[in-house]
Amino acid sequence: MRRWTGYFIVCVTIFFGRRVWADELRTVTLVYTCSNNGMLRACACPGDPRGGLARRASVLRKIRDEVGEVLLLDSGDVLSPLKRFEKDAVVLKIYGLLKYDAVAIGDQEFANGRAFFAERVLTSGLRWVSACLKDAETGKRVAPPYIVKKLSGVRVAVIGLVGPDVFEFMEPDKTGGLTIADPVETMKFYLPELRRQADVVVALSHLGDEGAVALAECVQGIDVIVGGHTQVLLPEPLKLGETFIVQAGPDGEYVGRLDLTVDPKGRIVGTRNQMIPLDRHVPDDPEIARMVEAYFSGRVK
Repeated sequence: MRRWTGYFIVCVTIFFGRRVWADELRTVTLVYTCSNNGMLRACACPGDPRGGLARRASVLRKIRDEVGEVLLLDSGDVLSPLKRFEKDAVVLKIYGLLKYDAVAIGDQEFANGRAFFAERVLTSGLRWVSACLKDAETGKRVAPPYIVKKLSGVRVAVIGLVGPDVFEFMEPDKTGGLTIADPVETMKFYLPELRRQADVVVALSHLGDEGAVALAECVQGIDVIVGGHTQVLLPEPLKLGETFIVQAGPDGEYVGRLDLTVDPKGRIVGTRNQMIPLDRHVPDDPEIARMVEAYFSGRVK
């Protein structure tokens, strides 16, 4: 009887200890996309076409209805790789309606030329972030380097990074007048500032998969890297040290959802990642579908 009593007391103590600790945990939901490549509709893939902004809107609404506030992120290449002025204008308008919290500037955001970038991309109302890009003449950044948002009592900083290597095949006149800082050194410079303001640090890395790995290996203290540019699909996060790397594949065919469990000290103590295919089972959002069809039917002004 004495042994049973002792065992009961220990179990109750552990149970209540865990319950109190669990009550203090917070869940932060990151929803991420990448490499939209100017796609409005699902790809023309035979059998099971995936993607499309109308489907994406439906998935985003469902996640928001489930968890409430989320952090919606994109790691760049929102626009087409070739000149598509009218189409990309529609993409920008729809992205605004999807209410992204932060979007990294990728190389394809310059595919329509510097004038389109200045007059349409930067004025689109999207929350572009880029810590590496500056106007060579003025020395000013073309966009804010980062944003900080509070969700469920957790402060999250999101910084945008892009490197000179990703512009290798871009015509020089489209990026003329820009200076592109080294992304690793830029991240090292900003990290202390971000850590003072946030519990969780997220990098939108438009550096390719190898660049994202190099960033995680060279800069300790980044919690999550949302990769982009090379269009890799990572079904599960890649963990390097204490950094989680995620990426959602090509042509906007998937929406990624990463739930972070954060303790009272701001440490990530659990993760759950889900890749949501935008396949035929996902219904179109009616409003976005009308905008897409208006473009393809020539009714967009």
